[in-house]
Amino acid sequence: MLELLMRADGGVLSAEYLLDKAWDADTDPLTNAVRLIVHTLRRKLGEPRLVQTAIRAGYYLGTE
Repeated sequence: MLELLMRADGGVLSAEYLLDKAWDADTDPLTNAVRLIVHTLRRKLGEPRLVQTAIRAGYYLGTE
């Protein structure tokens, strides 16, 4: 998932897109896997917070 965010070059990727690209087609679309991975990435990457949330849109890499 980090690779997908990096390749997006600051663009916002929806949770649905990340789920589709990072997991197989049989994954439950209502899973909270993306949120859990984002939480883990934020913890491992530390400060400043690099994985940002675009409310109701998705996630992106940036500092603001």
